Amino acid sequence: TLLLTGGARLDSWRISDGHLLERDLQTGTPTLTDIYPDRSGTLPTARAGLAWTPLPPLALRGAAYIGFRLPTPNELYRPFRVGNDATAANAFLDPEKLRGAEIGLNWTPLSTATLSLTGYWNKLAGAITNVTQGFGPGVFPQVGFVAAGGAYRVRENIDAITVAGIEANARLSYGDWSAQGALYWADPRVEASGVAAALDGLRPANAPVWMASGTLGWARGDLNASATLRYVGQQYDDDLNQRPLPPATTLDAALSVPLPHGLSVSARVENLF
Repeated sequence: TLLLTGGARLDSWRISDGHLLERDLQTGTPTLTDIYPDRSGTLPTARAGLAWTPLPPLALRGAAYIGFRLPTPNELYRPFRVGNDATAANAFLDPEKLRGAEIGLNWTPLSTATLSLTGYWNKLAGAITNVTQGFGPGVFPQVGFVAAGGAYRVRENIDAITVAGIEANARLSYGDWSAQGALYWADPRVEASGVAAALDGLRPANAPVWMASGTLGWARGDLNASATLRYVGQQYDDDLNQRPLPPATTLDAALSVPLPHGLSVSARVENLF
């Protein structure tokens, strides 16, 4: 069995009435008044896919797609601080544009067992990211004073972020028990020039190469319990890849118990140990 799918559309977008107004909390006196010009445009979204079942337990699939994302109001207008670091917004950000493709398979040897594997490649042109443009101590546009040890960053459209990755998922059930697992590998890389040239070839912030999870569940009627173990590999907390975050493993658990009259009580704990 061969199934072909496709779709396309053209979206019109508009960003208007953009402004950033700041006032002194005690006096109400304006300290910053920025008014930004209106902008608009049109961008396409499209996807083509196929699914082929050469044998009943095995299904092959593939897809190619393009899309876009508009910058959010936070990215456009809202500066913020985290600790000593300060990040300025950028009202002139352009939409991100995505193109990519994937290929995968689903194998279902039993009605209670499923394995899926997907490989993909994506390129996000004009990716919006926080770009370091200075270090404290000093006074910087839109954010004011940055203390020693802090970084001044600005949201910018960089050339692109390119990523190739593999995702694997498996599920098995037996009687009241069920188990599912997932493994993700991705190698995103930054392509950058101009004010962001220092980021070229680095990994995006908060983008681990490896992630994995496993869940064991039990259910009998409306009574059910589950435990989930998650692993996140090393990642970086900053755009310059100078602040590594070590790998982390967490354990979550949940329990739901039915009560009379259609009620139930549930308990959940997260990040055990």
